[in-house]
Amino acid sequence: MVTSPVVNTYPLSSYTFGTKEPKLEKDTSVADRLARMKVNYMKEGMRTSVEAILLVQEHKHPHILLLQIGNTFCKLPGGRLKPGENEIEGLKRKLTSKLGANSPALQPDWQIGECVAIWWRPNFETVMYPYCPPHITKPKECKKLFIVHLSEREYFAVPKNLKLLAVPLFELYDNVQRYGPVISTIPQQLSRFLSKIQIHSSEDRMTTLSLASGNVGNKECCLEFPSLYFTEGPLGSKLLRRSYTRRYGFWLDDPKVPRIKSRNRFCVTAKVKKWRKHDYPWPDDIDPNIQSGHLTYLSSFKPLAEKPKPVTLPFEKPLVDLEKKIIEVRNLADETGLDFSDQISTLENKYQMALKDLYAHLTPIQRLSIARHPNRPTVLDHILNITEKWVELHGDRGGYDDPAIVTGIGSIEGKSYMCIGHQKGRNTKENIARNFAMPTPHGYRKALRLMKYADHHSLPILTFVDTPGAFADLKSEELGQGEAIAHNLRTMFGLKVPIITVVTGEGGSGGALAIACSNKMFMMENSAFYVASPEACAAILWKSSQAAPKAAEKLRITAQEHYRLKIADGVIPEPLGGAHADPVWASQQVKSAIIQAMKASIFHTIAFETP
Repeated sequence: MVTSPVVNTYPLSSYTFGTKEPKLEKDTSVADRLARMKVNYMKEGMRTSVEAILLVQEHKHPHILLLQIGNTFCKLPGGRLKPGENEIEGLKRKLTSKLGANSPALQPDWQIGECVAIWWRPNFETVMYPYCPPHITKPKECKKLFIVHLSEREYFAVPKNLKLLAVPLFELYDNVQRYGPVISTIPQQLSRFLSKIQIHSSEDRMTTLSLASGNVGNKECCLEFPSLYFTEGPLGSKLLRRSYTRRYGFWLDDPKVPRIKSRNRFCVTAKVKKWRKHDYPWPDDIDPNIQSGHLTYLSSFKPLAEKPKPVTLPFEKPLVDLEKKIIEVRNLADETGLDFSDQISTLENKYQMALKDLYAHLTPIQRLSIARHPNRPTVLDHILNITEKWVELHGDRGGYDDPAIVTGIGSIEGKSYMCIGHQKGRNTKENIARNFAMPTPHGYRKALRLMKYADHHSLPILTFVDTPGAFADLKSEELGQGEAIAHNLRTMFGLKVPIITVVTGEGGSGGALAIACSNKMFMMENSAFYVASPEACAAILWKSSQAAPKAAEKLRITAQEHYRLKIADGVIPEPLGGAHADPVWASQQVKSAIIQAMKASIFHTIAFETP
């Protein structure tokens, strides 16, 4: 076994590639494979597999060798170990089986390096995770990825039913849809375990590539990867030829570069989808003389194409008659040309008095209906209204990005904050995409990652709560929903940066509390915070959802009750009719509460004094 922080890569042209008899897959479908795994698990216990990361270079760019099955699925060379088999010897056996020649004299000398990643399969599913959840005591598979140090000259024999692809390292980065979570995280894993990659050219010149991230900008450039041809026959194989143009940060096929054709030769090209992962609204017509300050918002959240339709709540129906009368009188004045200004003014005053009286005596269940209003401003609406700059951040670094939780860095009056919140949809399509603001364990782990990031960089944390609760399906429970919430609670109590929580809508149980352990908590006037929803409480205690108003009173879910019980530190006022009546004004009240809380001496003590 070789343990070195440096890996040497040699040109792809220095290796010889041949073919051998096909190695057929044992399973014809994913379902058959999972069924076979269950049978083997009952006989042998947890499945242990090993895979190899083979690095080569082409035009001084590191590439990884992948095996392609058919035309879509790619995998690393390796496979399952026998019961009790050593990992190093087992990986050598699998590499010889997949890429070794039939002749013993041509067998490669496999130099196995250190393990760079460990992936776990908690259940009999296709999804794997870079960690084993604490509540999983009997995982079904453990997969380890090893660096393999290749010599300058090797001979590889590829089964005829497989294709050997040399994929650029940059293409794997965060490309989960194309290569899956295991392969797409290889660049990050290499940056953790390797200090640099030494690239040897065919002229015996060496280039060192440091594994450090950097900004390549939006400048257009073209990289040409030449064709790698081999004659057809026993030594013929299919390799990758690629030509890409980088435009605005995305690698695309370049139709301008002609393909080289040769007699009795062939090549295989890989197709890349021509789409942008994040369609960010970049500012148009930027003044080239401006050096900074022109980038304000970097997020895929955009205004709706159509204005949302007005929604009347059940308790607001008495006001609808007054609105209709005002409209009728105005239409009559327009048609006849008569002066009805006095009548219109009287009706409007009557409407305003009725509106004030109605919202001054709201019941808890009525306030809850306002908190759930479909047109109520979402968390991203508030963030975009109160920040001068906003950059949304994604991912839990486990291969997943829960859209029900939004995270990012925003600037308020020149100071940077880490903003985290539950995001509801503004229409049916968005609600389905956001899972109705009910996070999975991936969402809470994403929030936890950004909280630790904020604590490391001394950024105050703002959390916005608006969720009916954590997603309670079977898969979320299997992935450790309770553990993820508990981990957030424990970590938030130990953070050294100030945390401010604003309940903008409804806060349901542990799903809300997972990002609401704060130094200061504010609730908007018509928001709600509860252990269980009134409907669920009524169904449990009174066996009927009709008792929801009674349950809402007993639960004391309103902001006023929480402030009286000293659970909330303040109540943020809303305009008459709720926050959706004037979203901008409501957001400014949220901003004022945040600024006042940050100016309090307790936050300066927490942020800057060392215990």
